[in-house]
Amino acid sequence: MSGGSSLAIQRIFLLDSRSLETGIKNILEDRPNAVEIMPGLAYKVIKKIHRHINVPVIAGGLILDKSDVENALSSGAVGISTSSRDLW
Repeated sequence: MSGGSSLAIQRIFLLDSRSLETGIKNILEDRPNAVEIMPGLAYKVIKKIHRHINVPVIAGGLILDKSDVENALSSGAVGISTSSRDLW
């Protein structure tokens, strides 16, 4: 980005329901520009987080095929983070 502005993306690692609650609380307190939910296969949780926050959600981690991408995007993610070149 030009002009010295920056973009903050907060990563949330979802291990259990407690990490989900803590993640939502931290997002609301920290107010990042976007949030990356890991693993990205947590598309059911992406829907829940998306309902609570007003921040774009990116799904990342363990995105292995086209159906993973479609599930994450249909659950409210605005983008996908993956190292799989076939999915780019």
